[in-house]
Amino acid sequence: MLVMRWALALFVFWIAQTVSWAAASNRPTVLVLMSYHQNYTWEKDMLEGIESVWANADQNAPHLLLEWMDTKQHADETYKDYFHQFFGQKYANQHFDMVIAGDDNALSFVSDNPQWFEKIPVIYGGINGDPFSILRGRPNTTGVMEHFDFTRTYQLAVKLHPTASQMIVISNNNETARGVLSYVYSDLRRLKTSSQTKILPVKEWRGLSLKTLEERLKTIDANKTLIFFFGAFWNERDNTLLDPSEMAAFIRARTQAPIYSDTDSTLGYGVVGGYFNDGRANGVLMAQMAKRVLEGNSTRNVPVVTQTPYKLAFDAKELKRFGISTKSLPKNATLMNRSPSLLDSAYRPFLLGSLITVLVLFIAAAVFAYLARTENRQRQALSDASLKDELTGLKNRLSLGLSLQELAGQQQLGRVVLIVFGLSRFKMINDSYGHAVGDELLQSVTQRILPLLDQHGELARFSGDVFSVVYTFDDEQMLEQFLFQLERAFDIPFALEHQHLVVKMSCGVSVADLRELDHAQLIREAETAMHMAKKNNVMRCHYEQYMHANNTRDREIEEMLPEALRSGAITVDFQAVRNIDQQCTVGYEALARWRNSLIGSVSPVDFVRVATESGQMAALTRYILRLACTEFKSLLALDSNLYLAVNVSVGDLYGADFCQTLDDTLQETGFPANQLVLEVTEDMSLNNVDVVRSMLNELRQRGVRVSIDDFGTGYSSMRYLSSYTINTLKIDRSFVQDVIENESNQKIVRAVVSMASDLGVSVITEGVETMDQVRLLRRLGCICIQGYVFSRPQPLASCLEQLRRDLSRTVEVVPKGQGQRDA
Repeated sequence: MLVMRWALALFVFWIAQTVSWAAASNRPTVLVLMSYHQNYTWEKDMLEGIESVWANADQNAPHLLLEWMDTKQHADETYKDYFHQFFGQKYANQHFDMVIAGDDNALSFVSDNPQWFEKIPVIYGGINGDPFSILRGRPNTTGVMEHFDFTRTYQLAVKLHPTASQMIVISNNNETARGVLSYVYSDLRRLKTSSQTKILPVKEWRGLSLKTLEERLKTIDANKTLIFFFGAFWNERDNTLLDPSEMAAFIRARTQAPIYSDTDSTLGYGVVGGYFNDGRANGVLMAQMAKRVLEGNSTRNVPVVTQTPYKLAFDAKELKRFGISTKSLPKNATLMNRSPSLLDSAYRPFLLGSLITVLVLFIAAAVFAYLARTENRQRQALSDASLKDELTGLKNRLSLGLSLQELAGQQQLGRVVLIVFGLSRFKMINDSYGHAVGDELLQSVTQRILPLLDQHGELARFSGDVFSVVYTFDDEQMLEQFLFQLERAFDIPFALEHQHLVVKMSCGVSVADLRELDHAQLIREAETAMHMAKKNNVMRCHYEQYMHANNTRDREIEEMLPEALRSGAITVDFQAVRNIDQQCTVGYEALARWRNSLIGSVSPVDFVRVATESGQMAALTRYILRLACTEFKSLLALDSNLYLAVNVSVGDLYGADFCQTLDDTLQETGFPANQLVLEVTEDMSLNNVDVVRSMLNELRQRGVRVSIDDFGTGYSSMRYLSSYTINTLKIDRSFVQDVIENESNQKIVRAVVSMASDLGVSVITEGVETMDQVRLLRRLGCICIQGYVFSRPQPLASCLEQLRRDLSRTVEVVPKGQGQRDA
């Protein structure tokens, strides 16, 4: 009897398993590929959204196979080969009905392996750039493209504060802030022409000291002003950097005006609110698209989504301060610092149940306890957010300082090194490609450095393009090996916006014993060493005592520069450009000089660099342009065919008020526009073609010419030269120094001259020091020469004297205008 019962039970179990297997065999199989690891927040939220779509589905819900590739963290080819082999073995006999790719690496893996995925429909998401370049024409695909729209925060701010009649934009002068400002001005121009949104006049406070900023904030009318601020700011008192949340608190403590920013980490510190991205909603949208395809729809009938879902966040206390009703906000807005109310629908079941089961006194106690817990959670959430960099997910400067303080409290043997490194060309990339690409670069750097760290290291983002690594080590060989790996991580170009960009870094290194660790001193030393590395254009500098003096000198230059501009302490020398065929001077380049009685002669390289870093470059450019035009008129009185060349930075050239500044200078000095040449570096050509072309057209309409300085050392190409109206190319001195011995440089010079001739562009060869070089360059086609062989940079009086001698010796008269055509 017992045997029969067991047999019957086994038969029932077999029937149930057979039915279950038959039902499961009809379910489609969907492979979910994630490029990161399972603790990565963005893709965890995306996966949660994907799974939620089928959480309550019937037995026809697909069978999800999840694979964390981890190729973002391990980007080397060895790991990629390992994963490829691992995937092929794990899924050798597996059939997939669909693939959901959660990022660009995952999508590339699908596109690169047609042997597994050729005819399978693909739904993609999390692609920051253009997915079509990854797919390379692969059919049967659709998905969600990431997109960020900055304009909506501005539109909302204007709506919520109707009395505002001006907008003040506060920013540092670092690369990130400059990129954000460029993005903001672009959106404002588009709003002005494409919508009915009120466009407020903009005042830009860039690179101000905290003391100056505090004084200006006291002068504004809070009822008529909107404040937007971006980035972190230096605290001059202790030479530390205030992160955005600290900066928000600083501004809020000094004005009653509404404040807006570009990061939600500032919520709770005085910022009203704004729009942000939503990873879970992205996952839901991808799963819904996948569901439609699995139900029989072609991917062609499921169009690509170009507008990524957003979430909204506002500070309820700031809304209350301005008397803004939550009804004025867009739907589905999330409120922080909101005081819970028992009248809210979420608390009604709790209230009604409590009234029935407990006494009024117990209800009151329970409500107060709940409010206290809610407030503590909100405070904890704001505290956690203040210690994290929102863009990269890394620790921020404040959090790093706390980590170093914890290390300092440990009485153990060993040493710690702080490595602070900044990226080269980051400002140029932000100006050229936009803030979104700059953010993508910072994220790419993060993913490239993190795999190098183990239990001994921790990566943080200080601010802008500056990162730091805290690394504990036992011996010098261990440290040197890590520094070597860190430097090699930047050998491979970064793939951004369909471009492969070479980005290097300059790092400062400071070492201390754990038992004697002073975290503030360690940070100061590492930052000082990093600035020295940037100054000397090298990849690494270890801190030494003398660097403090150099850093002090830079601060002295920064403090004295405004007074030097006011007092006229900065002067202009002129270096002649000679036409060697006509044996005459055709123009001069204006070069700034500063001889200071307190700190001695200041190198132009130093004070131009300090002016750029401290936000004074625009003022310096205006000063030199006006001074050069004023003095050069004396030379024009002797020879009206001469031209004046003045160097301007790419950032100044793209400034919103540069053309107006140029017009004012020409009008005030009476200088003829057709005798002025603006010299810029090749980085200009990396910007948006339409923007550059429009800017050059404005200059050409004024009669001003443009010269590309240091040609051959930057990143331009023949495509840029054919797209823009450039008047002159200046071949860099690096091709001239050894041109006699170096046949490759001879070929380069000849090719540039030939190319320029075909395009109708003049050529000037700079840095020429010997007559042998002059004779060789003439055979290569170079006619206009600049260098010590003819003239060093000289004050105006010396130039006038030399020009009079040259004109008095001239036998053959150069036809009027010839000098301009040749240069």
